[in-house]
Amino acid sequence: MKPDLKTHWIMACVELHDEIPPEDDENRPIAGYFGNFGVTAASEEEACELVEAEIEDGEISWPESKISVDVVTRLSPEILSRSGDWTERGIWYRSGRILFPKE
Repeated sequence: MKPDLKTHWIMACVELHDEIPPEDDENRPIAGYFGNFGVTAASEEEACELVEAEIEDGEISWPESKISVDVVTRLSPEILSRSGDWTERGIWYRSGRILFPKE
């Protein structure tokens, strides 16, 4: 990895542009989701910009999101086996979504 790059793990809280209706009368509409991203970038700001560019269905709520730096050595072998090249600039991992309902 180039010396000016760092790995970042971003747990992004995405608030959907359009809520997803409930499947039945017992549930509330889906308002958003959490997703994890592995990103290599020169700064936290650049890492956030890369993730923002990936999100098309909503806006990231940064106060509800979490960012960690220099994460590769702390990730599980399962995640690393499903990751791209973390030595290069860009997004190298994207998880599934954990949905949350409208409050």
